Amino acid sequence: MLTDMRTGLAGVVATSLACPDGFGTVGIIGTGIQARLQLEYLHKLKGPVRARVWGRSPAAVEQYVDELRARGVEIEACDTVSQLCGECDTLITTTPSTTPLIESDWVRAGTHITAIGADAEGKQELDAHLFGRASGVLVDSREQCIDHADTHHAVAAKIIEPDFPVEIGEALEGTSWQTNPPGDITIADLSGLGASDAVVAQAVLAAAKTPQ
Repeated sequence: MLTDMRTGLAGVVATSLACPDGFGTVGIIGTGIQARLQLEYLHKLKGPVRARVWGRSPAAVEQYVDELRARGVEIEACDTVSQLCGECDTLITTTPSTTPLIESDWVRAGTHITAIGADAEGKQELDAHLFGRASGVLVDSREQCIDHADTHHAVAAKIIEPDFPVEIGEALEGTSWQTNPPGDITIADLSGLGASDAVVAQAVLAAAKTPQ
């Protein structure tokens, strides 16, 4: 559960950093725990969110929509990923897919994508050519994402150079991470950091020991 929470909050940080002027319509790909947490945390922490969702199972999509509406989110289902891409300004992918779900041609200029699912070797949610269209790429760990996240496929295909992605910590400290003016595609690729899990566990333990 702590790992789920940490991943959900990391996604909010990355998406907020890339979209300082707002998220527009948020498109969620997937219907699992991260699909819920990413949207729920954005809605709770950053204000009302308007959303779309796509998933492989119509029954799971229907349940997801019902649950998020009950939490106050304005959300509708999309029949295809291409439809979702066409209707959304921010895309969040949360699946264990091993083949790209988002094709480069489907994504409009000005879109931000936060990719959560490719956290192990062999996984891939994004068409590698999307990285070639991106004015900036954020990663939680440059070394780790080049090794086995969506960034790996773009680097392996020589679409981007290994030093092009900027770590989120560097961006928060002021490092410029967009090579062109805002309005182009941006990507945040999160592979998951064990060190973050340790910090979250320490914080929970400290809170538990604090007298109420």
